[in-house]
Amino acid sequence: MTGFKTFSTNEVMDASEMTTYLVQQAVIIKSVDESVTSSTTLQADNELVVAVSANTDYLVECFLIYGADPAGDIKTDWDGPASATMDWVADAITQSATATVDQVSRTAQSISGTPSHGGITNNSTNLVALHKGIVRVAGTAGNLTLTWAQQASSANATFVRANSTLIVTRIS
Repeated sequence: MTGFKTFSTNEVMDASEMTTYLVQQAVIIKSVDESVTSSTTLQADNELVVAVSANTDYLVECFLIYGADPAGDIKTDWDGPASATMDWVADAITQSATATVDQVSRTAQSISGTPSHGGITNNSTNLVALHKGIVRVAGTAGNLTLTWAQQASSANATFVRANSTLIVTRIS
């Protein structure tokens, strides 16, 4: 996320500058589907990543659209700078779910928590997890990145879909 900017007298801000400098918010919209097959090793998402500043707190919201076969499901995590802590909730359908309307997990997670989200029917059924949390970055700046993998190794691909959206708002 870009830092602060000093505007000169009579300088006109465009919409991008309003979002970046007044609201202090970054919005990342995933442009393409990304898949993982036969792997339970967490990997960094190619697009759902944002730079965070040292000594700053952020509200994180992620509208995560995914497709997962019940044999593989999906697990997610957040990777941040060495000094960062995070309290978050996955707000996603549980791994044991058998229908698109089922139990949702709201168990509190830390930055290293890896909750699993259920896959329903097959990987072409899109589901949504609504990750929400607060990141506190201490003395080291860096990137906050969504990481994910299959919960159980499966030959059927697990997807994070295009239009998944990461919104990060500076709160202090």
